[in-house]
Amino acid sequence: MKYLKLTYAYLNHVIKALPYAETLEDIEALLPWNVKVNEVLVTSEVN
Repeated sequence: MKYLKLTYAYLNHVIKALPYAETLEDIEALLPWNVKVNEVLVTSEVN
């Protein structure tokens, strides 16, 4: 269940941030290996 919440949190983070990505670097920063778990959990509303 923990991984399901992390997956949801990551996708939620990407969907919220993607419209504001203006450069290739912005988009690359949203790739799973570039996103920190703490960043995803803070920006998402996962209980």
